[in-house]
Amino acid sequence: MGGWHMVKVKVKGMALDVESRSPVLILAQDNQDTPLLPIWIGQYEAWAIAIELSGARSQRPLTHELLHQMILRLGGMITRVEITELKEHTYFAKIHIATGGETVLIDARPSDAVALALKAKVEIFANPELFQEITPDDPKPHQIDGETLKNLLKGMRPEDFGQVPG
Repeated sequence: MGGWHMVKVKVKGMALDVESRSPVLILAQDNQDTPLLPIWIGQYEAWAIAIELSGARSQRPLTHELLHQMILRLGGMITRVEITELKEHTYFAKIHIATGGETVLIDARPSDAVALALKAKVEIFANPELFQEITPDDPKPHQIDGETLKNLLKGMRPEDFGQVPG
């Protein structure tokens, strides 16, 4: 993988950038709280990740659920995802799919890769060079805990995700 030694990561949570109102996916190295890897993502991708994190169900398959089913039905299996690099303010990811006795690597946005990893219950890895030291009192982004996330998701539709409640 380009000479990088990937490290196992977990989804630390979702946050909201209070200035841009953009969702932020926060990754942390497994069994560590810092450094963090914040990735600003789109509203629909945040919705998909939030659905998986909260255990909620959508009435109809979301895009990542559809892709997961297609991969399985076509005889493939997602084995892992990797957040590989940052180029010109854009993060890159790879989805590893085992099929026909080989592993196929698919280029993806990190948000899509993470949503698929959560759906397929596979490990997520990242290039350790991407992590940043962010202190807990850093005012940006604002962390959302799991219970608050579940409450916000109840009754929300994907088109509501970018709206500020209240």
